[in-house]
Amino acid sequence: GLKSNTKVIDVGSNNGLLLQEYKNLGCKAVGFEPCDRIAQKARDKEIRTFSEFFNPLSAKNFALQYRQCDLVVATNSFAHNPDLNEFIEAIKIVLSINGYFVFENCYILKSLICNDLGQNYFDHFYQHNLLSLVRLFEKHDMELFRVEYRNVQLCSIRGYVRFKNNQKIKKDNSVEEVIKKEIEFGLDTLE
Repeated sequence: GLKSNTKVIDVGSNNGLLLQEYKNLGCKAVGFEPCDRIAQKARDKEIRTFSEFFNPLSAKNFALQYRQCDLVVATNSFAHNPDLNEFIEAIKIVLSINGYFVFENCYILKSLICNDLGQNYFDHFYQHNLLSLVRLFEKHDMELFRVEYRNVQLCSIRGYVRFKNNQKIKKDNSVEEVIKKEIEFGLDTLE
């Protein structure tokens, strides 16, 4: 349901490949890529890219210049962040009240079931389960309202998050279904 002039931020935007597709749809695409050499490749494609980490300070600077956005995307950059509370606070600064945060990460339950611990050693420093993510977003007055399995890197999840008072799109049963599977597997226990 994106419209032209939808403002989109990609956190960890690399060379702007994803943002280029949003731009082709008529969206206003902006990236946050801390590696200046890689960010320059996006700027060469005329995609506005900040060469800095996404945090509350950089989010405030963005909001002062560009106001708030409609969509924040973090494809595998959410799981690389050691301070998710700070990351979510930055999202809240840039995201409009009716906007959405969409993240995609490797998913710990699938990694455990498939015995794919290489995801931790080689690719992804952190993996999450929905039990903890639901609580984390609730702490910030946000809601994980939809989740999908993705066949990327064994199996990833894509989560959709909104402010609690944003009822623009109805919550579906997907989050509860995945949480039920996590509890059946025992992810709600220390063991």
